[in-house]
Amino acid sequence: MKPNFFEKRSIKPQDTLCLIPIYGKNGGNATKLKVGEITIVVKNALPTILKQYYKLYSINADYIKERVCQYTNQKSLSTIPITPEIILMPFKYRKPVSNDSVYGYVNIKQIQSIESHEDPEFKSKIKFHNKSDILSRQSLKSLNENLIKAKMLEGCFFEQQQRDNKITPRLLMEIFQEVYRS
Repeated sequence: MKPNFFEKRSIKPQDTLCLIPIYGKNGGNATKLKVGEITIVVKNALPTILKQYYKLYSINADYIKERVCQYTNQKSLSTIPITPEIILMPFKYRKPVSNDSVYGYVNIKQIQSIESHEDPEFKSKIKFHNKSDILSRQSLKSLNENLIKAKMLEGCFFEQQQRDNKITPRLLMEIFQEVYRS
């Protein structure tokens, strides 16, 4: 059997920290993947890499986007729940040069904390459990709001499936406590 995208690169998708859009050597779009302690650059654009995650887990991307939109009323730049270990939240990473993406994705399951950052370009810093971090152009408040939405989606897609996808007041309290504790 032909090895998949992740096997070829000897990476474990569940250890994904973040997916970052970058410019390749030829000026085209590329993606930097941080997976555990490994950082690799792939010549494919970010949407192509996301398709590899969908393919690996046999996910219908259109269906997921539709379901996420039902919960959040957000049609674009929304959280992408792949598995209980991979829930990708968008974050603003770079300035656009032309009509390209400025957003990357961070796996909320790997986030230890989100902090403000004293830099005019990068307003916040996302710290991971493995002690690495990444800077973001997004405000601390905006990132925390996105994290709250992502945690709510996690509950809707994975933890609450046995309860008819209802978000309970207890789950909301746990989400708010976890976000504001960090």
